[in-house]
Amino acid sequence: MLFALVVALVAPGARSPAGAQASGASDSSQSGEPPLGTVLPDSRLSSSIAGFAVEGSAYRDAYDAWSGALREIADDRRTVQRNRDLVADLTVQRAALRAQLEDRRALLRGVEFDLDGLGIAMSQLVVASYTRGGPIGDVAAMFDVGDVTDKLYAQMLERDVRNDHLRRRSSLRLQLDQLQRDISELTNTLGELADRAFTAATTIERNTERVAELVARVPSLEAALRDARMTALIVGTDLPLVAVDAYVRAAAKLAAEKPQCSLDWTIIAAIGRIESRHGNINGATLRPDGRATVRIIGIALTGGNGTAIVPDTDDGSIDGDAELDRAVGPMQFIPSTWAIYRRDGNGDGVTDPQNIYDAALAAATYVCSSGRSLASTENLRNAYLAYNRSSTYVANAFENVTRYRALAFPPALPRP
Repeated sequence: MLFALVVALVAPGARSPAGAQASGASDSSQSGEPPLGTVLPDSRLSSSIAGFAVEGSAYRDAYDAWSGALREIADDRRTVQRNRDLVADLTVQRAALRAQLEDRRALLRGVEFDLDGLGIAMSQLVVASYTRGGPIGDVAAMFDVGDVTDKLYAQMLERDVRNDHLRRRSSLRLQLDQLQRDISELTNTLGELADRAFTAATTIERNTERVAELVARVPSLEAALRDARMTALIVGTDLPLVAVDAYVRAAAKLAAEKPQCSLDWTIIAAIGRIESRHGNINGATLRPDGRATVRIIGIALTGGNGTAIVPDTDDGSIDGDAELDRAVGPMQFIPSTWAIYRRDGNGDGVTDPQNIYDAALAAATYVCSSGRSLASTENLRNAYLAYNRSSTYVANAFENVTRYRALAFPPALPRP
């Protein structure tokens, strides 16, 4: 049964994008890649078949394009957020490093000042030693050594002073070298962080622009996905979703107008299968709106090939033949019959035999025109014979009805 197949397809871990997990279109561009089996809501479809699983390469391509765009949006947004976090972290790091750099520069200025002072002091000591009465008196005068009379002691004192100056100068120079290295490293690190921040900012700008571009594309990708789904085949069947929608709507319309007819969608679908393989014949397929991509026109009704002779009734306006009539559209109405039973099945204000919504409703109206219940096998046989005077046609129609009813979808319409 198809319902069992659909459930399997949309169960967690299913590998088909065709299942029945509904998803709001407004949320699709806000999240990552949608779960396999996601179905976008489509107001064009009857609610009873809106979640049916479909298959086909065109649908898969449209699904991949849509889900791929959502995946890229999610990936780019994550990249943007990561880089925003990085920029914030780098900003904190750079502020801390700038504070350290200013601290090192202040220390450097202090060391340079001390070195300058020490150099001046040492220069004064040297000058004083040789120009102001020799080292002993000068040392005594400069360093308040009092009444130093012992020459040896004075020499030792001078030596100690000089050595102390030299040790201080060596220590200060070591500090100076270390501070200069620290400042160089901090400056280089700040430069590296600035480069990383610039790269992150560039990435944020680029990916933000790409997200905007992708988000702008999502509506068109969603529309393409919905359209591709409309024309795809329901999984495991030869039925385009749009055709089943047309058949279901036609049956529902007749159930309201002529409940005594007891029409279900499979009766119309059986005709559509024989007449045009549900609009897929001679290079034609159905568009999402139900119209054939190429006009479906049958052979001229010359009386040959098992047909009746049907002179032209429409001046070729419907079938393109001004001499003889031809059956047209997915349900193969001849112009004269269409003139009587034509219906607007999709509410667009036009009756078009090339549109399966209009043609299916017209076919439903036609087979219910006798006023008898098609729940009766005999009445259904007569309805099919009225559509085509061929026992083979009727046998094929019943075979199709049996096959489609075995699918058990959608839920049976109520009988009167």
